[in-house]
Amino acid sequence: MSQQIELSAVVAEHQVGQRLDQALAEMFQDYSRSRLKEWILAGFVTLNGKVTVKAREKMQFGDQVVLNAEVEEEVRYLPQDIALDIIYEDDDILVINKPAGIIVSGNQFRTVENALLHNISRSKEKDALRKPRAVHRLDSPTSGLLLVAKTALAHLKLSQQFEAKTISNY
Repeated sequence: MSQQIELSAVVAEHQVGQRLDQALAEMFQDYSRSRLKEWILAGFVTLNGKVTVKAREKMQFGDQVVLNAEVEEEVRYLPQDIALDIIYEDDDILVINKPAGIIVSGNQFRTVENALLHNISRSKEKDALRKPRAVHRLDSPTSGLLLVAKTALAHLKLSQQFEAKTISNY
């Protein structure tokens, strides 16, 4: 079953210079960045009243963004009691030691995302994400430290550091 959505937002000061797909991921947290990028490329997003198909478009303070798309019902992740080896946690970020054999997300059950929903308290910050989001991926057979953002600003800053290669996942 599909549903028509129309969402609008205004670019905030802290989003100036962000790519359109990054800003939309912050604004419309119910949808993944990859889905939002697909909608941009399909012409379902207007920026200041004009259709844009450029996910890399840089945002300016006060830009008006409207998303008008048809949404197929998405798989919802449910909290699951899966133990997490938490190395560090504060109101903004979380670092876990992901064991081999568990996937980060992309499946409905037995993922790090399911475990996060069960184990992690929601941030009290005003820009708290609806659910904690991994900043990078580790393949299922790979174990290692996984950075998880609990706020939109933490997600943005960590993502920018990965993109600029001032932080890496190896």
